[in-house]
Amino acid sequence: MENIFIIDPLSFAQNKRIRHGKIAGDKLDRLRELIDSDEGFAYVIEGDTDKLARPTLRLQIKGKIAVQCQRCLDKLNHEVDIDTLLILARNARELELYDADNTIDAVLALHELDMGALIEDEIILSLPISPRHQEGGCNKDIQSILKREHKESPFSSLVSLKQTH
Repeated sequence: MENIFIIDPLSFAQNKRIRHGKIAGDKLDRLRELIDSDEGFAYVIEGDTDKLARPTLRLQIKGKIAVQCQRCLDKLNHEVDIDTLLILARNARELELYDADNTIDAVLALHELDMGALIEDEIILSLPISPRHQEGGCNKDIQSILKREHKESPFSSLVSLKQTH
């Protein structure tokens, strides 16, 4: 993946910096085959501190990605609309403490953090596990082909034997 930009996350948070822009889909290696438009993803990254004076990064990412429907195997457009707050852990021990709390999302504050890779990670984490069209939204042609290809099981006659004995 081509570096979008590298930041020092602790300095970015301390100075309350903001960075926004657009990242092209072809720059995201792991998602390239799922992206079928030139729109890319709009992002905003804000550095700050929370109420407990911990350094944070707020990531907002918007865009579209095509996934495969698990019912009809046709393309399904998925809206990406991410708004997440990441606590910046200063070391591995601090990261372990944050990871023990399921309500906190944390990332290790490396001296150089590749924001393009972080954006791509967040998009991947937002993808549905089993994407499906809404009821009745599947491609009817594909559904009829799948129904025709569905053959009766050779063991289905055994069910009747089980019921009689």
